[in-house]
Amino acid sequence: MAYGINTQPLYQLRDVVAQLPEELFSSARELEPVLFSFLNAFDCLLRLMNAILTRCTERANEQRSYRRQFLPIFDQARERSFSLLNSDIREGLEENRVEFIEMTYALRDSLLADEMVTLDKSLAESEETAEPEEHADAAETVTDSLKDFIKKFFGGKLIGKKRLESALHTINEIISIVKKVV
Repeated sequence: MAYGINTQPLYQLRDVVAQLPEELFSSARELEPVLFSFLNAFDCLLRLMNAILTRCTERANEQRSYRRQFLPIFDQARERSFSLLNSDIREGLEENRVEFIEMTYALRDSLLADEMVTLDKSLAESEETAEPEEHADAAETVTDSLKDFIKKFFGGKLIGKKRLESALHTINEIISIVKKVV
């Protein structure tokens, strides 16, 4: 549990993805546990990123401390992204979107869930010895991978896709602003 964040959703996603059979499911509805584990892991990773960025701003000198005012915007973008993904998953399950089958197996094959768990373990092990700015770099890389994955597979409707991409872009911007505190 790095930076005081309950990271169990990362482990739950890894475990549920690892249990996927080799043969593809015939219905997206069968993948509901994986899809909602994915959603919770996404939220968890962004909460972890926010905690790291908070620690970075706490360590910033007085001249750069104004950057912590951007963190509530990060949290709003996280909430908006979560809400849009949640809606897309629910709508996709209702429509039984076959794209979710492809997405789930792409998630398994990408090893992204393993990457998130490895990030958590490495942060927890080095939290007392490494600088939070170093952790921010590692977490940003994993976050970028996850955001790229989301952009590829989510945002079913054109307008929904643009809203989701806007929220994810805001997350990028805040990370960039806050990381410049060093």
